[in-house]
Order: sequence, then structure tokens, then C-alpha cells
Amino acid sequence: MSTQQKARPTAKLTGAGTPTLYVHDDVLDEIMYNARYRNDRLAVGVLIGHQYVCPENGESYVEVEGYVAGSHVPDLSDFTRHLRSQWRAASAAQSHHCPSGSILGWYAAASDGDLDLGQEVLLLHHTFFNQPWQTGLVLKGSMPPCTISVMGEEIAGGPVGKLLPAA
Repeated sequence: MSTQQKARPTAKLTGAGTPTLYVHDDVLDEIMYNARYRNDRLAVGVLIGHQYVCPENGESYVEVEGYVAGSHVPDLSDFTRHLRSQWRAASAAQSHHCPSGSILGWYAAASDGDLDLGQEVLLLHHTFFNQPWQTGLVLKGSMPPCTISVMGEEIAGGPVGKLLPAA
């Protein structure tokens, strides 16, 4: 995948700091709709879109254009097991829905806000999403979405840039 330079988009931020992930508002709505389907499980899947480098500071960021729904699972370790057997299907779906894009990371959403990620994030990241620019998107009920990034054995959260529809 060749990395393109592109200025960061104008977006509504969900927290302090500079986002590493920008996502269209309707994609967030669809993921949360998917999460409400099973209140007792996490809705999980892969994020698709494009990775860019900001020409102002040289930092990488991603723009999420869509997602491939994976499954409804009890926890992230089940998602990792699911991807072990379904990675080809997820990759094929990405090629169909966003042929010029890439798999940018993963998402986990819980409709009731009860989402404890724990150390399973490290295994998931190191196994399937090991590029430094790949990220996780976490949605917990009515709380603002956040990103999850992994650097070595460290897990960090960050803000999301919400891309609103053009007026």
C-alpha cells in the first residue's frame, strides 16, 4: 500500500488531542446499530478505508470509509479466534466494498457501554493489525467513541475525528 500525503480533514473531535482515526458519522451510526442487535455481546469487525500522512507534521492517520462486520462475540479473545478462521473472508469483503482501500484496524461496540477490553487488545493487535498506523475503534453505549492504539506492550486511547456529512 502506498501512503499518500493529505491534510487532516476538518472534523468534530470526541476528546482532547490529535486524532489518528477519522470516521464518517454514518459509519459510526451503523456500527452502533449493529451493536444494539445483541445487547449481551460485542459487535466486532474490521475497519476499511485509507491511510494518509499529514504533510504538516509527518504523522500517520486513517480515514474510515466503512467496515466489514465480523460477528457478535462475548469478548475480544473470541474475536481473535474468529479472525483466525475468517481473515480471508474479511479481506475479500474489504476488496469488494473498498477496492482501493485497506484494512485499517478493528472495531468493538457495546450498546450498553459495558466494554472491558483488557489485555486481549495486545493479542488482537499483534496478530492481525501490527502496522503502527492500524488502530482500534471502541464504541460504548452513549459514550464518545475513542481509538485504541498499541505501541509494543502499551495500550493507549485517543480521540476520534467525526466526519460529518457535507452541507
